[in-house]
Amino acid sequence: MSTHDAGAAKDARRDRSDWGTRELELLYDAVRDELSVYNGIGAYGISDEAIRTLAWAVTSRIDCAFDVAWSPDWVTEGHPHLWRDDVGWHALCNECLQERPPMLSEDDVATWFDAHVTESHGRQSTR
Repeated sequence: MSTHDAGAAKDARRDRSDWGTRELELLYDAVRDELSVYNGIGAYGISDEAIRTLAWAVTSRIDCAFDVAWSPDWVTEGHPHLWRDDVGWHALCNECLQERPPMLSEDDVATWFDAHVTESHGRQSTR
């Protein structure tokens, strides 16, 4: 990797919007999260910066060779992808990939999703 490429990699890790598509942002997040989990389970001692660098490298390589499409088979069609982390509950619309910033409860993000589907997609939620 040239010095120019290394600089671009570092910049892309700082600004997720540089990925170009929401699908690649989600892929990067998934790769980074998976590396972090396995790092914790295996107590490998890999730094957060190294994990971000590895996640960037894997995501970039996939982006060069594959079409990436968000299509989670664990989410029922018409339903949001919901999850909770240390900052609250999140919801992701699987149709347009809009994500709701964290809220306090699962009911709150589900209510957001119902309103989002009506306002953004012109139909009632099937959730």
